Formats: sequence, C-alpha cells, structure tokens
Amino acid sequence: MIVFCKKNIFSFLLILFVFLVKINAQEVYNISYYGISTKDLDDNMLQMAGDLFYSQLSEINDFSVEDKRTTVNSLFNPDDFNFDRDKLSFYIDISKKDLQSWLMTLHLISDEDLSITKEYFSLYKILMEPKSILEKSLKDLLKNKKVQTPIPESSPISKESISTEFLAGTWTGEPSINKVVILRGGRGFVIFNNGASMNVIINIQTKNDKQTVNIIQNSKPNASFFPELPRQLALESAKNAEPISWEFNIINKDSISGVKKTLLETNGSVETSFVNVEWKRKD
Repeated sequence: MIVFCKKNIFSFLLILFVFLVKINAQEVYNISYYGISTKDLDDNMLQMAGDLFYSQLSEINDFSVEDKRTTVNSLFNPDDFNFDRDKLSFYIDISKKDLQSWLMTLHLISDEDLSITKEYFSLYKILMEPKSILEKSLKDLLKNKKVQTPIPESSPISKESISTEFLAGTWTGEPSINKVVILRGGRGFVIFNNGASMNVIINIQTKNDKQTVNIIQNSKPNASFFPELPRQLALESAKNAEPISWEFNIINKDSISGVKKTLLETNGSVETSFVNVEWKRKD
C-alpha cells in the first residue's frame, strides 16, 4: 500500500509544473528589421519588397519584429551601419545576376554573420515565395544549420480557404494589360502593354456567404493607366480620376470573373464606366 504525504504531493506537482513549462516554453526571437539592400530596384518595387518581407516576418510565430526602416521605401546600406552584436538584426540583399536571373541573400546578424543566398529566374519569383520558406530559412540560420532550399507544402484548395495566398501568381485577360502579379500578403502590380506599372492592393470580402476579390489602384494618378482613352483626354482626366478598381467572383483556382471600374470615352466625354472582365492564371 502506497501512502502519499502532503510534502510528497507538493514535490510531485512542482516537478510536473516545471516539466510542462519546459515542454511548452518557446524561445521568442526579437529581430530588428532593416529592409532591403539593392541597386536594382526602383522606389515602388523597393517599398513593395520591403513591406512584403516585414509583413511575413511579423506573422512568424516566436518572432517579435521591430521595423528599423527610416521610411517604407528607404534603401539600406549595411556598409554604413554598425550592428548591435547583442541583438538580432535582419536585412535582405536583392541583386540582378544577369538578364535572366536574380539573387536574394538573407542576412541575420548577431555575434556572427549568418546568411543564405538563393537564385531565382525572375524578381517576381522572389516576391511570390511563401512565408513558410522565409520562416524555415531563418530558423535554420538561428540553429546554425546548413540551409537547404525548402519545398513549399501543398494543401487542398477550397472556397472556404480562399485568401490572397490562394490568388498569388501571374494573371492575364485584358487587351491593354500585359500581366497582373498578385503577391502573398495582399499586394501586387499591374503591368500595361504601354510599359506603365500600377501598384494595387488586394483583399477578400465576404458578402452573403459569398467571397469576392477586390483589387484597387494604390499608385498616383497616371494617364497611362487609361490606354483606351485618346492621349490628351487621358492626360486631362487622370488628374482627378478615382482609383481604378476590380471586383471579381472566383470561378476556380485559375479563373476569376467580374467588373472593372475605370474611365472610358462616351460620345466625346469621359465617364466612369464598368467593364466586364475575366482574368486567367498564367502558367
């Protein structure tokens, strides 16, 4: 017969508590984020890339991130900066290797300099990489492991799980638009056939149990965003134009259909118009 005294019970509970705390305890990494170091991105792309990485970092479990950028499109030059070696500092170097490829290096600075470099076929591939790859790369660096290129996990897609990550990729479908690139995190850009580039914001809304994709212009007014208008009319109208926007219903994983709000010429005058459009995912 086993007899438990109060002292033994207290000791047992104390040991059990310490054991459970150790199991559930997770180290939190405080990271100072300094943005992008590059010579090959313009201000718009610099801001987009910088915001994207900050957003992804902030969503990683066990990471507490402090944004150290002076402005959202500020260029970071590590050669002009002395890192605090008692803290974790992080920045990304993006450079064009040649006409067909880009290099991205993740730099994690503490008592030693840790980094990993990967090669991509295009800048868009860098921006479309999922958060899970960034998370694994950084955690492997923190463990001081030899980093290998991780493979994104695939998961079934359903209408209930539609998100901007579901939409990430390259889309086409309008005569005046060369392509639309949607990034994870709710941002993207539209590249017109005339060479103009428009930043956009993407969000998912639920109306009456039905999800719609809303995309809205996030760039300054530009006459080149209205290639359907005669040039002079476009120049005059763009100054006070409302942002161009789209509202889509999701047909399937490779097709979205809906209405575009833009400016069109009607009987010699420019009016806000709604045009039916359909976008297809580009391979």
